[in-house]
Amino acid sequence: MALRTLGLQTYHGWDLVFEPDGSKLQLCAELVRRKYKGARDGDVHISRAEFDILVGDSQAVVDSLCILFAPELLAAYPEAKVVLNVRPDSNAWYRSINKTIVEEVDQSWVIWGMQWFSAEFHWLYSLYLRDGYPGIFHSGTTQDGIQRNAKWVYRDHCNMVRGMVPKENLLEWSVEDGWEPLCKVCMMRKNLDFSQNDS
Repeated sequence: MALRTLGLQTYHGWDLVFEPDGSKLQLCAELVRRKYKGARDGDVHISRAEFDILVGDSQAVVDSLCILFAPELLAAYPEAKVVLNVRPDSNAWYRSINKTIVEEVDQSWVIWGMQWFSAEFHWLYSLYLRDGYPGIFHSGTTQDGIQRNAKWVYRDHCNMVRGMVPKENLLEWSVEDGWEPLCKVCMMRKNLDFSQNDS
């Protein structure tokens, strides 16, 4: 939400859910499946043109697309400025994603059942719970992947971003840092109170 507050047209992972015809949700699910499960022709490359379809004219991409496709996005948009949201307490971060993703989403019978009655839920379930999170967290299931691998995957993700992004295009930022570093990287001036609830 911070980048939207700064006036950037920001594509959030949940924007996929609210697309009018569901085609972007389906495309994203297909790209995740290609990345993590392979392609018949062996070509798992995701092009800038495919990302342009997903994110449109957005000036920033945040949330799930960044974790699902970090190296592919960085390769497709090498000129991008990157804000790497670093967490000073990996145990607190782990508890948060375990509660939110595993306990409230992955273990929900309602969410599991909805995939059988709604095309959008089918693609959403496939995107995140069947293919995306198991792929990100290197496991057969979302729960096992997060509970066994989340902390080292997070460390590897941060190190991969640091290795791929030129230092002049990278801001390592934590919500405790407030607005000033974000304003600098976005070349904006804001006089705002910074809420640490929604990062």
